[in-house]
Amino acid sequence: MNDQQQPADSVDQLFAIRVRLRREELGLSQSEVGRRMADRGFPFHQTTVKRLEAGERVTRLGEAKALAEILRVSLSMLIAEGEGGSTAGGELVTLRSELEELNAKEKQLRARAAALDHHVNEAVAERHEVRQRLETLWLRQAELSGRFQALSEGAGDGEHREET
Repeated sequence: MNDQQQPADSVDQLFAIRVRLRREELGLSQSEVGRRMADRGFPFHQTTVKRLEAGERVTRLGEAKALAEILRVSLSMLIAEGEGGSTAGGELVTLRSELEELNAKEKQLRARAAALDHHVNEAVAERHEVRQRLETLWLRQAELSGRFQALSEGAGDGEHREET
């Protein structure tokens, strides 16, 4: 095998990965790509695109050319390896895909953390309000206890006076 040749599985896998990444870059759904392929006379649906991107379906040359047009890239961009036929291009595509997944996961975690921070702040504010209310009630209880004690002592003095 010379420097420009690649195993068929490697090319198919690279093609599938690049189609998915380019589709996502353009913000196209699998359904939209399937519809555009059907408009060009190919029997494509969302599931066809899904299988293609998963490497479960072999793509014919005419389909590959039409996909490149829909994705606004050259066919060679979808299948060519890096310089010298190395697998660096494929590895780069794989790493980019992993990076995108990790970035999406980080975004989800940041959103969850922000929601949790919001709940913590609400709980702290509610705790503060409860403490203020408790302090108010304790002061009121002390005040009423003092009045009750004063009334009790006053009533006791009245009973005492009657006895004398």
